[in-house]
Amino acid sequence: LTFFVICAVGLSAIWLLIEPAYVVTGSIRIAPILSDILTSAKDRGDISDYQSFMNTQVEMITSTQVVDRVADNLKGTNLSFFQVNSSGVISKIRQKLEGTQINREPAWILKQALFGGKINVTAPRGKELIEISMKRKESAESIRIVNAFINAYMTVGATNSAQQEDQNLGILRDQRKVVD
Repeated sequence: LTFFVICAVGLSAIWLLIEPAYVVTGSIRIAPILSDILTSAKDRGDISDYQSFMNTQVEMITSTQVVDRVADNLKGTNLSFFQVNSSGVISKIRQKLEGTQINREPAWILKQALFGGKINVTAPRGKELIEISMKRKESAESIRIVNAFINAYMTVGATNSAQQEDQNLGILRDQRKVVD
């Protein structure tokens, strides 16, 4: 009887006191590196080169350019993620001692979440995917933020790719002038 009473109290306490947290993960497939068009150099197929490329893409996702674009896309959405609670006694004392103000800019909040581990961007070894994950109580907000990161990365990647193609075409035009 004591066992059942303890189990009933313990299970109900666990059921009522533990708040659910959702982990939202979005993935971006990064195709393996192709041969260089200008030099016709073949890809050696080294996994270290590919893993290095994947790590570079992870850094690109966490770069200021992508984070600023995500912040701009989510700025007017009134997500609770961007609501900074500065009314606590500890935060007020810390502000007075440090002489700082809490930055309420969405880009700053996103950068703090990236560096604090609330938003994780990883490139698991042996996979062609970059994973962006976020753990929060509100799954709908997490989905919007993860999708905003994916869309911003795709946009910045397309812009950078177009700029690289323009540079390559400029090089080819210069070489053609030299040959002609």
